[in-house]
Amino acid sequence: MRLSRPSLLTAAAALSAVLFVVTVVGWVRSYPHSGCVGWALVREATPAVIAVDSYTMQSCRGRTWCGRCRITVDTLLGFRQEPSAGAAGLEEVTRYLDVFGIPEAAGPLSGFGSASGSSMEFVGHGFLVYEIEGVVVPCWFLALVTGLPPALWVWWRARRSEVARPAAPGRVSSVGGS
Repeated sequence: MRLSRPSLLTAAAALSAVLFVVTVVGWVRSYPHSGCVGWALVREATPAVIAVDSYTMQSCRGRTWCGRCRITVDTLLGFRQEPSAGAAGLEEVTRYLDVFGIPEAAGPLSGFGSASGSSMEFVGHGFLVYEIEGVVVPCWFLALVTGLPPALWVWWRARRSEVARPAAPGRVSSVGGS
């Protein structure tokens, strides 16, 4: 079965319309609540170090951040439990880390741009290190990009039906006539 060009355009516009609605809902929701979608992977789990990479997309106060956050726990005395058990717990916590809440690492997270940096805290008998790398895009831009294809599709359909509509009896058609 071969799909025609208009049906592919209709499918793409429908998918873009769904993404537009999701983007606008996420944008409005980002002001009172921040949201996060992502996954985390344990990179290293030894008796002295646990390192977890978290790949996330977060939305907060009209901005969307997409990138990687590596959290490393480096202890001087070693862990009291098996490192892999601690890594699993850190993996779950890391997945929902609020990147907008790390002022030393994030820098100004507004408008368009990239954010990278690191921050270190002394906790208990070791260090907690945050390293982030990502891009920041305003939600209005994502809404514009996802809303443009459906709007163009509606305009294209209106133009197409206007050209295909025959002229009423007694009226002169302006298409191709004088």
